Amino acid sequence: MSKWTLCDIELIGTNNWDDKKYITDLSSQDLICGDLEHFDKRLKDKQAWLWSNLFFVQGDINRKIKRNKPIKSTLKPDSNEYDEFKYLQFHYKTNEFIPNVNLSQIEKDEVNYMIDILGLNRVKFKRKKQILRVRKAFEYDLELEEPYEYITSWKMTLENLNAKG
Repeated sequence: MSKWTLCDIELIGTNNWDDKKYITDLSSQDLICGDLEHFDKRLKDKQAWLWSNLFFVQGDINRKIKRNKPIKSTLKPDSNEYDEFKYLQFHYKTNEFIPNVNLSQIEKDEVNYMIDILGLNRVKFKRKKQILRVRKAFEYDLELEEPYEYITSWKMTLENLNAKG
């Protein structure tokens, strides 16, 4: 899978389309496990296809956790104010995101709420494997290739390891 696509390239090739309609049957394949989701459901009625409100999200988290719960824009990744290093910290030993310790209590509560709603600490197994590779590469001074998944935890782990020197 390319680091710039949401799915394998062969799934979006021209042979999957017939007169502008997607015809490939994915029902027997476990290839797509996400939803195209409205970040803020309140915008759905009048601005359903507003690009800045649509995100590809992990399907189970979207359907089982977030559902129709109200959101805060604090962790909306394309907002002008978004800065993952301002709002989040990542503990690579526990494989969990927490609010940045420098935030006010109100901001911490908001970030904790969004960590839960977005399920940031529920995708642990694959992320843990990646973080272990980063730690090992760092320990043995090996070259690291930037991943296409879990980039924030990857960057924060590198920052923590570099700080420890």
